[in-house]
Amino acid sequence: MAELETATNAPISYIELELLIRRIIEDFSLINAAQIKKELHNLSDEQANTIGLSVQDFIDYNTKKNSFGRDAFTYLCHINHLLQKLVKKSVINKVSSLGGLPILGDMYVSLNIPLPEEEWMKITSYAEYLGLDYVRERISPFTAIIVVCDDKGDNHIGSGLLISTNHVLTCLHVVDGVEIKEVLVKETQYAVKDIYKSGSKDIAIIEILDCSLNPENDVVFSGGHVLDTILTFGYPPISRIRETPLIVQKGEINAISTNYNGDKCLIYSSVVRPGNSGGPIFSDKGYFVGMVTEHLERKTTINTIIVDKGKSTEEQIQSICDQINMIPQVVPFYAGLTAKEIFEELKLLKPELVVSCEW
Repeated sequence: MAELETATNAPISYIELELLIRRIIEDFSLINAAQIKKELHNLSDEQANTIGLSVQDFIDYNTKKNSFGRDAFTYLCHINHLLQKLVKKSVINKVSSLGGLPILGDMYVSLNIPLPEEEWMKITSYAEYLGLDYVRERISPFTAIIVVCDDKGDNHIGSGLLISTNHVLTCLHVVDGVEIKEVLVKETQYAVKDIYKSGSKDIAIIEILDCSLNPENDVVFSGGHVLDTILTFGYPPISRIRETPLIVQKGEINAISTNYNGDKCLIYSSVVRPGNSGGPIFSDKGYFVGMVTEHLERKTTINTIIVDKGKSTEEQIQSICDQINMIPQVVPFYAGLTAKEIFEELKLLKPELVVSCEW
């Protein structure tokens, strides 16, 4: 009973959770499960090829291999939680067992083929299971803040995304006609070597001196879908706040449409503000699906108040209140270029630039 007390539900790091997910998906596959049972119990091929691996065998095997740098039993609560989540996602399936201790005696099988080694490095292999905060944590370091100065000497802020070790993606209108004073990635300033500007789309690439960060496994271009949950990242200035913090806003894609320029755009519900332009839009599955570009605003049409003096005072007050409620108001919509539009333009702007993508 003393051993059971070592299992804990205390928070663990995302690195540990990534490792647990990988080990669960790989070890519960048919081939690997059979090898594990043979090694632990000295079974014949026929005995080991029965479908399913118990949680107890999974823990014993990974403790033996020191997969987690400690007794795997200490992760029992997290293992059970992840197993239930993966079952709901149909990544693994529960198998009928002959009993045993609760949780430890449960058996599971994965019918999927384990991913290649390079796929396990990507955010997209884990984001669906670990949630939006995981996406936020992995993407935040690659979101750039761009400080520019206009011809009047006023400073302005825009956002960007590190898409290679020395290229930052942003909006053309962030850098066009201004002087770039600073490009900061993870609070480190980088010198600007060159700027590549699209002649037809609101897209620009800032080439910087090599950054110590490599976004290859975290910035994966892909298509978004209507009602996908998304996160927008950016640096809109905030009044009376000394430093400009990274603002991460949750929302969803409401439509995918074409603007008058012929570009495919995401229409989304995340509230973005001046300074967000050039910031990335990521889906809850960890894919880069677009870039914040503009507000699309519509105004109501009634703009006068009429007082009918023939009515009683009470009626006049009620009429004025009703008309005030109909005074022109801005109805905001938020738009961003799709990752596909950006991807195609990057090939023209910088053909040698390679980014990860899944279409």
